[in-house]
Amino acid sequence: MKKQFFFTTFFGFCFIFGVFSFAQQSATLKIIHLECHKTTERSEDEVYFIISGKTNRGKNIIERVPGYNHGDHWDMNDGKKDANRNIRNRQVFTMNLDSGEIVQLNVLMMEEDGGTSKEWQQLAGAILIKIPDPTGTCQTIGSISLIISPFLNFKDRDDFIGSFAVTIQNKDGVLITQWAGLDQVEKFQSNWENHCNWFWLMMNGDGAYYGAVFSVE
Repeated sequence: MKKQFFFTTFFGFCFIFGVFSFAQQSATLKIIHLECHKTTERSEDEVYFIISGKTNRGKNIIERVPGYNHGDHWDMNDGKKDANRNIRNRQVFTMNLDSGEIVQLNVLMMEEDGGTSKEWQQLAGAILIKIPDPTGTCQTIGSISLIISPFLNFKDRDDFIGSFAVTIQNKDGVLITQWAGLDQVEKFQSNWENHCNWFWLMMNGDGAYYGAVFSVE
């Protein structure tokens, strides 16, 4: 009887754990390729990303990538050296989504100069409060440029290169995405080169010109 109880309990635990593992999925926003065709200035661009997001379970997301401090950035330029012009295979953001959970992320690509007039968290928060409750459809929030303009210094301000939104839904263990190009985006395309959950765009803010492919994995 004890032996039977042990096996029943053990296999019951495994079954519950297996269902939970299947239902919850890790979602990672990743740079497949970011290429600089033209910088915002004559010297290098110091690029970083601000991410504002919201889930349908009431969680708010604010991130700065890479790092949280002024001075944390990736150096890029439009010179001949491939290593300086390109970024490949970099993780931007990751989170676990339960079955039925949806997150919408609004992503801003910035170039670091004198910083912002207020902390980047406040800038990200201004975007966050405009994001509607996620429904699975990628929803725009109006002009990003107008929302963030009060947070940029008049002199030596950080440059706004481009922006996009992505909605990620865990539907019974399968990640489903919808994408949209936002401000300072010349053109964009979902399912780039027939890759499910890939997104291609060209960004042209503040005199720059960048091409990028992002994915959700």
